Amino acid sequence: MRILLTIPALSVAFQAVEAQRVPSLTLRPATGTLAEEFTVITSIRELRDGRVLITDPREPRLVVADFGTGKVESISRKGRGPGEYELVAPIKGLAGDSSLLPDMISRRWLLLDGSKVVSTLPPDSPVIRATRGYVDGADTLGHVIQHIGLPSRAGLTMITERDSEAVVLFDRATGHADTIAHVRPRPVRREREVDADGKTIRATSAPVGVLLPEEGAVLFPDGWLAIARVDPFRVDWRRPDGSWVRGRSLDVPLVRMTSREREAFIRRNRASGAIPSGAPNPALPPTIPPFPNRYALLPAYDGRLVILRSKSAGMENTRYLVVSRTGGLQGELALPASDRIVGFGRGSVYIVTTDDDGIQRVRRHPW
Repeated sequence: MRILLTIPALSVAFQAVEAQRVPSLTLRPATGTLAEEFTVITSIRELRDGRVLITDPREPRLVVADFGTGKVESISRKGRGPGEYELVAPIKGLAGDSSLLPDMISRRWLLLDGSKVVSTLPPDSPVIRATRGYVDGADTLGHVIQHIGLPSRAGLTMITERDSEAVVLFDRATGHADTIAHVRPRPVRREREVDADGKTIRATSAPVGVLLPEEGAVLFPDGWLAIARVDPFRVDWRRPDGSWVRGRSLDVPLVRMTSREREAFIRRNRASGAIPSGAPNPALPPTIPPFPNRYALLPAYDGRLVILRSKSAGMENTRYLVVSRTGGLQGELALPASDRIVGFGRGSVYIVTTDDDGIQRVRRHPW
């Protein structure tokens, strides 16, 4: 009798495992490759004529590239004059071929029409005063978003996983701010020293621990907003009208921090320099978070959210989860460890490959 009862139970369990299997996604062959060499590509913005804007803050440069001809031209230059930049931050797409390039050092925004800088918003603009020049995302409806943590104060401030960051939506024309959500921050230790007048003399910020979960929000061009949660792992969606779609828990099991995982993490991060030579091994959490940080969240042009997964001993290559606007997991895309997604266009995805010498190149695939 025990055997007869157990067989159906095993069958049901097997079917459940099969139902949770994530479909594998593959990319079709590349339709274009740039021979141009880059150091660190942080964003790619596709224009309507097929050319792309590329940001590389290490060099630093902002360029426009043509996959058809292979031609790469610089846009603007480093400086403090009109239309110039001191820091090349990731570029944000606006309506049509308009784009926004935040310059957080000078607290100005460069506005582009196609591949030309047409205007510079000064620090006293309402929206820059409100955002202090920092932008996490933009849409075509006149908004930008920003993650805002606890206010900085004199002395020591400890940010823990029990605290929260506000996701704030700003009106680009007026600077009006609207807090629309809260997310779990990465724990950090902040110290700020001030003089007798309250002016900052020295300020430092350092993460507390490694591999600790962090949540984040992504704003899409059409005004939809996605938030990746970690407990449980899911994606919630906010429509442009302010209503919400709560995502269901995603069937992606957490990886336990075994001795094998610990050794793989330390080896990987010492090789990359993330753990300096001679530094002690860091304390690690009991499980590896599903995604490394909020910068692992990418808005695809078709409206889906693409999430970079955390690496593990059994997954040293680059993997992305694709989540629909109903919160469902549609599949997983695997790429070589040297590759990563850096942007999307109309029916395209842009992949950056880093070679053994640290040189980066870009190719375009159908999406």
